[in-house]
Amino acid sequence: VRAFDASGNPVGPTASYAISGVSESIVKEVAGLADGEYLLIWGSSLSAQKFSADGTPSGGVFAISPSVNLGYHANLDVQRLPDGRILAVWGQDAIYGRFIDSTGTPYGATMQFNANTAGTQQYPKIQALANGNIAVAWYSDGTVTARIYSDGGIPLGPDLTLSVAPPGPSVLWLTATADGGLVVTWRGTDGSGEGVRARYVTADGLLGSPEFLVNTEETGTQSAQAAAANALGTVVSVF
Repeated sequence: VRAFDASGNPVGPTASYAISGVSESIVKEVAGLADGEYLLIWGSSLSAQKFSADGTPSGGVFAISPSVNLGYHANLDVQRLPDGRILAVWGQDAIYGRFIDSTGTPYGATMQFNANTAGTQQYPKIQALANGNIAVAWYSDGTVTARIYSDGGIPLGPDLTLSVAPPGPSVLWLTATADGGLVVTWRGTDGSGEGVRARYVTADGLLGSPEFLVNTEETGTQSAQAAAANALGTVVSVF
């Protein structure tokens, strides 16, 4: 573990912390807390440890949620929300999540985010939206699905099916737009093989566009996508 200041300069030396169990020691996510502290979350059981700004452990190891057994790194996503809270979501047959306050303390009950319970729900991603709501997207039996929630985790609409045809599993990319909506991109297919596909979801939690192909060049493989919105409200996608 090593901390850096806002300019990218190291703060203190690199520190190592031994955690028993090989599978349990795989670091999953890091999220910033108030006053420069940060939270480390790792392992198939979602263990967590809070650290001070200089990398010193603060308190003991604790569980984000009981009875969790994840098999893959991609089954967990953690994001700091604009008000300083953290939301952690994970896939374990269904999509679950829990809020963590700005001091690094989990609160409230573990929530289930998916309404459709048929099949396997996995590989979730979170995105805070410009209007204060939260978007969560995931794979539902291979189909890209999304849902919009209030900042307290209350669903504001149904599960939305974004992909027409089941794509190959890949990391989803969620980009918030200035109007409170979002664009979801994923690895799908184009005319010759793998391509990058996307769909727009409105601030009201409705489908705002048909599924569309992002790349115009279809020769070879287009994948490993990322996207961001600029100050003009344009979403820029790279792959």
